[in-house]
Amino acid sequence: MPKIQIGTDIINFPNNGSDALWSPAVIQFAEAVADTLAGIVSPYDVTPKVQTLDNDQNPSLELVGASFDGGLVRKFSLSYAIYRTRSDSSLSISEAGTLTGTFNTDTVSWEIQDEYIGDRQANGLPYHKFTIGSEKVFLETAAIGSPYDGINSKISFSAKTELVSA
Repeated sequence: MPKIQIGTDIINFPNNGSDALWSPAVIQFAEAVADTLAGIVSPYDVTPKVQTLDNDQNPSLELVGASFDGGLVRKFSLSYAIYRTRSDSSLSISEAGTLTGTFNTDTVSWEIQDEYIGDRQANGLPYHKFTIGSEKVFLETAAIGSPYDGINSKISFSAKTELVSA
């Protein structure tokens, strides 16, 4: 049975003597699709996720699933949208942007840059800040005050990666 991998899924195609006459063509088609998708989707890409921001102020919240192995990934682009609100609707903030990370092989560490649009604090600073440590992305959020709505305050994100070439 040929094993055909599409993304992280492995498909076992039958190819024994009892296969139908069209079986080789189907296998060839599936292999061509898998090869094409391998060039579009990386196994280290992050599929779209939504994470609730339970607390008003988060000093170091790990973005679940946003982990990049510097030995395999050289660059990532994490697109995100953050929405936070007070439960009395007296304040809502929204921010959206792209966090770009590049792995520096000289220092064996990630360098990141955040480009975003959205609300800012009175002092001009953003309500959020990203860091990366142990190959994981973390979010720090500044307090917006109570009564904080920890149910409807969320970050949604996904990421595309560039891999080390073989």
